[in-house]
Amino acid sequence: MDKTKIMVVEDEGIVAHDIARQLTDMGYDVVAIVYSGEEAVEKARELHPDLVLMDIVLAGKMDGIQAAEQINAIADIPVVYLTAYSDEKTLGRAKISGPSGYVLKPVKKRQLNVAIEVALHKHNIERSLKKNEEALRVSQEQLRALAGRLQEVREEERTNISREIHDELGGALIGLKIDFSFLTKSASKKENETVRTSLLASMDSMNKTIDATIQTIRRIAMELRPGILDDLGLVAALEWQLKDFEKRTGIRCEFFPPAEDISLDADLSTALFRIFQEALTNVARHSGATEVHVRLRTDADSPILEVEDNGKGVEEEENLSSKSLGFLGMRERVQMFGGRVTVTGTPGKGTIVTVEIPPVEKRKKED
Repeated sequence: MDKTKIMVVEDEGIVAHDIARQLTDMGYDVVAIVYSGEEAVEKARELHPDLVLMDIVLAGKMDGIQAAEQINAIADIPVVYLTAYSDEKTLGRAKISGPSGYVLKPVKKRQLNVAIEVALHKHNIERSLKKNEEALRVSQEQLRALAGRLQEVREEERTNISREIHDELGGALIGLKIDFSFLTKSASKKENETVRTSLLASMDSMNKTIDATIQTIRRIAMELRPGILDDLGLVAALEWQLKDFEKRTGIRCEFFPPAEDISLDADLSTALFRIFQEALTNVARHSGATEVHVRLRTDADSPILEVEDNGKGVEEEENLSSKSLGFLGMRERVQMFGGRVTVTGTPGKGTIVTVEIPPVEKRKKED
């Protein structure tokens, strides 16, 4: 097993060699004894020891604290300070530099050994934590990227299915309706009045069924992927969805569009629209509201969407609960754009869902 490599930085030669002797007796490998801060920085860069014993007060332009700060800047090496006495200001600087420990002079072997082992153990733990934090960060980024890709695939599938339903089934039913019109004309020419009346009544009923089915297909296609979002943009899609929501629920709705045109890419428009749909779903299911006010605006090139209702108002704990899948879904969508979603509720007065997306330039920097 390799010995722990230690560099001693002490400007008093006798003290430095006495410390080195104690270290050797304890089984450490003293790779260098240096007498100035400048030399300590150069040797740390050259030898990369496992630990540095650094006298706080060194002769020369660079004291031990400055040397330790430079060593920390170039290499991940723990530093243990050696000190006999120092003023409060120096001790304050020493604390800020983040040492791994202190050893008081005159140095005693037992004290020195404990300080070194504690410093090394602490350093290993901190290094492991950093690795784990980095691994966790990478994992979170990968999960976020995967979630974003899944959302893209889902929207692509929605678009494809919506188009097929609208074009294939809708087209087939319209063709069937045209055929029925010809059959209706033929049935109306039947001489037998009873037969003619029966046929026309049956065909009229079937024709109404076809009309209802066509409307259902259009509704399903629009719910899967509203063409208005792709053709006319987010503002028109929000307004259409809100009117449809008002018609279905009877909740009075009001939309406040932005004062100026908002230019958003397709992915962000889709994310905001889906968040809007989820917010309306929550209003219909849980709020007991009679009014909904929706605002879309920009603040310093940052798009902001607000959905406010006058319902019972949700509690903060309910908003952020891990069981609130709707809220988690909204948060997941905005995180892909570096944004945030907040839900604030006042019991008896209502709830406000606010979605904020940073400007494009800031999003790129964060990515």
